Amino acid sequence: MIKSAADSTKATSIKRIFCSLLRAINEELSAIKNLIQNSLWHYLNDLLGKGFYLS
Repeated sequence: MIKSAADSTKATSIKRIFCSLLRAINEELSAIKNLIQNSLWHYLNDLLGKGFYLS
């Protein structure tokens, strides 16, 4: 019983670490996506000479 409780605690800790890692990766990917998207819109704006930006 004590061993399974320890295993459960260890599994919970691993799950928390894994979820934190996935959350950090997701935030980084979102930042990269936003940077690329903003760069594309600025490039298109310069290319077309219009005045549109996504807000």
